[in-house]
Amino acid sequence: MFQDITFEQKYKENSDWLNQTMLGFISKRRNEINNNIQSDGKICSNLLDILLTLNTPLDPNYDGSEAPLTYQEVCSTITEVSVGGNKRNFGDDISRQISYEDLENFTYLDAIIKESARVYAVVPLSSHVSTQVSIVGGNHLEANTNIFVEHEINYLNFRKPLMNSFQKDF
Repeated sequence: MFQDITFEQKYKENSDWLNQTMLGFISKRRNEINNNIQSDGKICSNLLDILLTLNTPLDPNYDGSEAPLTYQEVCSTITEVSVGGNKRNFGDDISRQISYEDLENFTYLDAIIKESARVYAVVPLSSHVSTQVSIVGGNHLEANTNIFVEHEINYLNFRKPLMNSFQKDF
């Protein structure tokens, strides 16, 4: 009567279903972005759009003759500014213990951490609440609808080649 199924098998089935469903949403939205189509004129998920367009050129007039300004370059600029702030706050003694006063001086770093956590969640599946009526992957979402976003799919499928090239520098 009941199928003898292990937790691992059930987890894999659920994970496979979630992966396929999310990849379907992502593929459809990616095509809409590439074709400049808005679903029924509604504003779509800002998070999904951001994740799908992170590595596209920031200049809409990019002609392909030179390397585009992308998220990677912006990230290196943020790193430079952050390191400059560390030197300003710590001076030459970077091994000393951090005080609460030091933390108050790291407002720029605090903003970077908060924005990074917003765009790249530290968990593979996180809950979000839609702030307005929108259509994501052909699904109509009312305002204040709880949705789950699996960041690992977006991150691995669209960013993995970049991360592999990024890690060679370390």
